Amino acid sequence: MADFFQEYFINPIVDQAHYPPYNVYNTITFALVALIAVFLIYKGLKKAGFTLDGTFFEAILPYVIFGGIFRVFEDAGIAPRIVTIVGYQTYPFVTPLIYVNIFLLLALTAAGAWLWTKNRSRTVTAVRNAGLLYAALALLVLLPRVKNPIWLVAGLLLALMVWGAYRWSLTFRKLPTDRMLSWMVFGQALDGSATFIGLQFAGYAEQHVVGNVLIDIGGPALFWLVKVAFAFAASEVLRGEKDDGARNFVALLITIFGLAPGLRDLVRAALGV
Repeated sequence: MADFFQEYFINPIVDQAHYPPYNVYNTITFALVALIAVFLIYKGLKKAGFTLDGTFFEAILPYVIFGGIFRVFEDAGIAPRIVTIVGYQTYPFVTPLIYVNIFLLLALTAAGAWLWTKNRSRTVTAVRNAGLLYAALALLVLLPRVKNPIWLVAGLLLALMVWGAYRWSLTFRKLPTDRMLSWMVFGQALDGSATFIGLQFAGYAEQHVVGNVLIDIGGPALFWLVKVAFAFAASEVLRGEKDDGARNFVALLITIFGLAPGLRDLVRAALGV
């Protein structure tokens, strides 16, 4: 068991020169841990009396954006890959630990905002504003290092085209718009666009197991089409969900799984690292 854990979980983090960062085993494990964590967070938020509405949703988004940008710090050599604490080597700036640390930052920010305001609405606003500040500062650090802005602009434009088509489809069908579902579609479209541009034009390779299966079958264009189709299908399913809190939280989860890696890939391509 120790050898199995070393081979499929430890080595992909500590020895990327000889191991791909993702394999079937760590991908499935990370996904299950994320789903369990999300379920517990959802239950905890409901018990604490927070309303999972558009305002709450958009208070979390800056941390997703910050995560996507900050993940590039290690790629660009700004943040160290290995940090030694009391003789133990840790990897706080690479997946999956970086996202655990960003969640802890969010939790600490929320706790501090609550102690300061003692008001749920003002706490959510303070958390959002702090997240915007974190994201802006991270972006400012990276801006002087940008070498290929065309890749970032192209990815954003392609994702915005999908978002525009989605909004047009709602208007054509005379359906009300939903900003959370719109963000979800944009996030997934951004991830698909980043992968398509990175593989097709910028000389990158896909690291994720599922993505490689799709790309082996039909190339980067198929991956992009599947991501867009999934986003539209998820929107249709969630639009029929009666529990607003559950719908909004699932939309947030799908947004995170698209927006964070999509931003990381596009910013990394823009920096040429």
